[in-house]
Amino acid sequence: MTPEHAAIDARKAREPAADAAGRAGIRRLWSPAGRVVSMVHILGLALWLASIAASALAAARLFPKVRELDAAAGGVFAAYAGDRPSLLAGNLAADIFALADIGQFGGATLALATLIVLLIMGLPTRSLASAARLLGVGLAMGLISYKLFVLDPRMQVELRSYWEAAAINDVERAEAHRAAFNADHPQAAGVMRYTAIAVLIGLGGAAWGAPLPTSTTRTNEATP
Repeated sequence: MTPEHAAIDARKAREPAADAAGRAGIRRLWSPAGRVVSMVHILGLALWLASIAASALAAARLFPKVRELDAAAGGVFAAYAGDRPSLLAGNLAADIFALADIGQFGGATLALATLIVLLIMGLPTRSLASAARLLGVGLAMGLISYKLFVLDPRMQVELRSYWEAAAINDVERAEAHRAAFNADHPQAAGVMRYTAIAVLIGLGGAAWGAPLPTSTTRTNEATP
């Protein structure tokens, strides 16, 4: 027997085992536990996307509303002679974005953890639905990691310095830190936008490939 024939025979011998493993993986994914993990995965992605959308919508409404009301700064910013409406709106928006980051982190953690569990359970990796899911979640995880560990810490330093200078009416120093913060703002908006797109792609793939609670077709197909 030639080496080529031996390789062909070996490949043919492995195919039944691979098919059996694939069927077992499908059965696990379409079991009650697999369905629960899949639903939690989708909920995690939905929470992630909702956190991004809520913070963007809140900030978009907050800044013009404060300017419209021309709110007078009180408390620690009472003496500030600079752009007080923007200062107040930014101070309020910071809390909104902090809560949104918690939601994003929670959603990302759920999405990643359940995706790992689904892969262990036998999630097919060659289907279009899985490709969209893996691509979307992978890109979103990279973007949120950059945001949380690189971009946000740098912007927070400038933001806190801006507030501290504004509290003592040091307009020149406050505006310098505000300019440094604003220099990163387009990048932060871009990261948020592309993260939302990536999560949406992952969510679409997850929903497309999700086992439906009332469906038995694939379970029956997986039964040898």
